[in-house]
Amino acid sequence: MGETVSVRVRLSRDVLDYVEEEARRESLGRSTMIRRLVERGIAESRKERAAEFYMEDKTSISGAAEMAGLMIPEMWSSLSEGGTSQAIRWRISEEG
Repeated sequence: MGETVSVRVRLSRDVLDYVEEEARRESLGRSTMIRRLVERGIAESRKERAAEFYMEDKTSISGAAEMAGLMIPEMWSSLSEGGTSQAIRWRISEEG
């Protein structure tokens, strides 16, 4: 993680309640929990975008892995967990 920068953001009461509940459960401060949740969300978003690019034949599996910040085996695993395993088999057979 790089340098941190302070930002202000408005959250719904439901979201803030969830953040506070998770922070209490993990004995963390609210800011730390928000940062963790945002980082997880970004990681998932990167995986989803990489999977879309791969499935649309806009990148190779190694390119998708790089986009997602994963190693190639982790990218394969991420794709299969996302319910795209049938499409992956089809894409592999087309490439081979």
